[in-house]
Amino acid sequence: MRATVLAPLILLGWSLLAIGQSPAPSPGEQPSLKAQSPTAAENELKLVVALFRHGVRAPLPGFAPPMADKYSGQGWPTIAEWNVPPDRSWGDLTTRGRVLATALGSYYADWYRKKNAWPEGFKVYLWADTDQRTVDTADALAQGFEQSRIPKQDVTVRCLSTNLAAKNVDPLFHPFQAGCGTPDQNTLATTVAKIEKGRKQAAQKLKSSFEDLYGDANRRSPGAECLMRYLHFPGEHAPSVQAVTLSTTSLSGLQGGALQSRTGIREQHGAEPPGQFPYASSASEAFLQGSNLIREIRDLLRRTAETVEPIDFNCLRADKASQFVGLVGHDTNIAGVGELLQLSWQFADAHLPPGEHLPPDTSNLPRNDALPAGALVFELRQRAGKYFIRIEYVAQSLLQMRGDPKRPPEAPFRFNINCRDERGANLYPCEMSLDKFNQVVAKALGPDNPFLSRCSGDGNPVCP
Repeated sequence: MRATVLAPLILLGWSLLAIGQSPAPSPGEQPSLKAQSPTAAENELKLVVALFRHGVRAPLPGFAPPMADKYSGQGWPTIAEWNVPPDRSWGDLTTRGRVLATALGSYYADWYRKKNAWPEGFKVYLWADTDQRTVDTADALAQGFEQSRIPKQDVTVRCLSTNLAAKNVDPLFHPFQAGCGTPDQNTLATTVAKIEKGRKQAAQKLKSSFEDLYGDANRRSPGAECLMRYLHFPGEHAPSVQAVTLSTTSLSGLQGGALQSRTGIREQHGAEPPGQFPYASSASEAFLQGSNLIREIRDLLRRTAETVEPIDFNCLRADKASQFVGLVGHDTNIAGVGELLQLSWQFADAHLPPGEHLPPDTSNLPRNDALPAGALVFELRQRAGKYFIRIEYVAQSLLQMRGDPKRPPEAPFRFNINCRDERGANLYPCEMSLDKFNQVVAKALGPDNPFLSRCSGDGNPVCP
């Protein structure tokens, strides 16, 4: 079952490589600047913006019985066996997932109430995507803040209401689904050609490895057969894609390290798997999500640090009094932001504070993995009258999620991040001036981003 789950992720990685993304800093690369740890008086915290993935959930409906029974080759656990609350369903937080997210809320409350931050408390604003699992994660985080002595009136949880979005889709997290953008056929053709070339090369190169992994056709499970067809290996039956057409709700295309034009595909297929196109689509949406979220994070930081307020500040998902802003989305949101900003973190002791050690089940997980309820944390600090941005990744270990007797879930791990400055030089830990951060964001977004959602006259985010 593990191999069945991993193969689509491998394919998505091929798609991302094919469309020309900029590489993240190498794990072994020597930093050009080593950020120091200034004293509390020199390092005043002004604002925290955290981009969360939702917490531990049950499988999505597409992986629920009876489909999951068919492709796993054995009985799939029921929704009750996934320990999902009775009023929730497939894809929603498990009971344990809510407990873990609550523990993280308590952690952030305690961490930022230390003397080098806000010992008297602070105001929290959590903006969640409209999915039930993201809303429930935000609610659980809020409960944790309140349990650790942040007054209830200082904790706000919001999401886009259905009367503001006909499809109940927040363009901050899902511009693709919200219909932001117009397809560019030329860019689409170029992108699909690159993906197709990379797919063929990778499928041929790894053919024997996958055959060893899944066994011969006589012993292959339905799930393995499905994955082999996704790969279109020679001798395998190709998916019956009946038509591939442009869609204004799909997007892709790269220019200068960020999406600049909008292209898309919509597949109409029969019972067979649709091949590489959904992976191209997923990769495209990840970058678009990243672009919208990067702009949101940047403007939240700028609003606190700068006196002049651009009109789009009216559309930010948190009020100006907030000191901790949490944006609760998905792993693809973190992947998009991380890639566009060239952030890189590793699950290794070397990326932790001195004396900290990861449990074996988390050490050496894939680089840049977005663990449940984990977050990219952007801190705005002021030093000698100048503003600086520090970025870290915070997450619980897998053992903590299961129940670590030695380390409670209220004590997650805080990972140092590699990043690049505006000139491409490697920074570790990731810290730079606000001016340089703004330049990095501008480079990632590019000079013209018409696909980004804009601020309407009534202060609501809408598609251009």
